Amino acid sequence: MSAMKKDEANGGAFNLGTGAQTRIIDLARTILELCASRSQIDYAPRRVWDKSLRREADISRARATLGLAPKTTVREGLERTIAWFREDFSKIERSTAREGVAAGGIA
Repeated sequence: MSAMKKDEANGGAFNLGTGAQTRIIDLARTILELCASRSQIDYAPRRVWDKSLRREADISRARATLGLAPKTTVREGLERTIAWFREDFSKIERSTAREGVAAGGIA
C-alpha cells in the first residue's frame, strides 16, 4: 500500500523481507516443525551456477523509499502463512478446481 502512495515508487521493484539472513536449512526445519511433519530434508549438491553462500533480501530501497520497518519474524510469518493455508484450503481447492489445477498436498 505504501508504494501506491509514493510517486518515487511508481514502476519500481522492491525486495521485501525481514532484513535478517535466513539459512535455507533453518527455514526447512522450521516449516517441518510448524507443520508437525515427519518428512525428511533431502540434501542435494550445490548447483554449478549457484555461487551464493549467503541469502538475505536487500531491503534498503524499500526501507528508504517506503519507510519499510519489518516487524514480523520469519517464524511468525511462516506460522501465519501455514494457518492461512489450513483455514482457507477448501477455498484454494475450489478455485484451482475451477481452473483445472490440482491443489493436493496441504494438510
